[in-house]
Amino acid sequence: MKKSLCKGLFLLLILCFVFTGCSKEEEKSDKDKLVEDMLREFDVNDKANYKNSVAMLVGGEAVYVDEVMWYIFLLEDSMRVYSEEYEKQMKEPYWEQYVDGNVTMGQLYTDDIISQIAYNQTIYSLALKDGMKCDEDSIRAEAVTVMANISEDDIEKYGLTEEAYVKMHIKWALVDKYLAKLCNEAEVDLEKIKKEHPIEEFKGKINTEFIIVPYTYADENGDKQVFDNATIDKLNAELESARQEVALGKDMKAVADAYDNVLYYKSSFYEEDKSATSIYKSAATKLSSGEISEVTVEAFSAYVIRRLDDTKDKDYVEYIQGLANEERTIYGEAKAKELTKNISNKLNDNVWKTIGVGKNNS
Repeated sequence: MKKSLCKGLFLLLILCFVFTGCSKEEEKSDKDKLVEDMLREFDVNDKANYKNSVAMLVGGEAVYVDEVMWYIFLLEDSMRVYSEEYEKQMKEPYWEQYVDGNVTMGQLYTDDIISQIAYNQTIYSLALKDGMKCDEDSIRAEAVTVMANISEDDIEKYGLTEEAYVKMHIKWALVDKYLAKLCNEAEVDLEKIKKEHPIEEFKGKINTEFIIVPYTYADENGDKQVFDNATIDKLNAELESARQEVALGKDMKAVADAYDNVLYYKSSFYEEDKSATSIYKSAATKLSSGEISEVTVEAFSAYVIRRLDDTKDKDYVEYIQGLANEERTIYGEAKAKELTKNISNKLNDNVWKTIGVGKNNS
């Protein structure tokens, strides 16, 4: 009886060992499969298989070609006009010009994309571990709109899909959330910031409203054209007439609405920022609250400004909060850099031989 029991326990131990070994073998096989995917030959023309082709491993996590191609497309599309103009002028492709010795502009940008993907993938993984989520439905709806506004040629050339767009933007959304979390962990001393930037030295915003007549128009091809001198004289006369009505106390927006070519806007800015032209800034700064300027002429427009009431106290609170947010951002970005400084990257050389910025992906 004891011998039978011992035999039974021995067989049970063997079975447990076998099943445990199989489980580990299956887990190992999954990792091996990922490595095998990295070694497979890559066909750049087989765009339907982009979603199954591993472009790189980031900390052991796979990033596929379909996602990488969105990065490449977005960069090349943003530089399309410039790169085409460069090629016309210089008689060589923009992406093939050499910088920093033997590195082409295309390779330089490709390396930047690889670094950005690795950074995003690492922060995304941390966000997932934190249980963070995003509004996937709105991203999917956005993907439909984006795809509808991309030419069929580009969709085919880059192998773009809604699925890959959604995958990439979910990562981006969670990266933003995780960075916000890191920023919010910063310990910011508001009182110290106020001491370093006292309200006595704070000028506040310059708040204005203005009426304007543009000297330009879009022709039938959508190109910007400048009116002839006779038309500009008429526009200036119309603006001067509107200015006189405002000077009599009429509401500036109501006056603008009564004229065909006079437009109305508001503008608030700090003296040190660049949200207003130097001419506008200079004219507005000379005015006291409630005062209006003469007609001020620039290269492509003329306008009349009214200085509005100052909001220094409110602006100061906003200003200090802005400085605090800058400190939080610096802290968050530094923490993210620290978290991503030892990223383990492995590129699929078979893939990167044929894809990259400025390469022929058709």
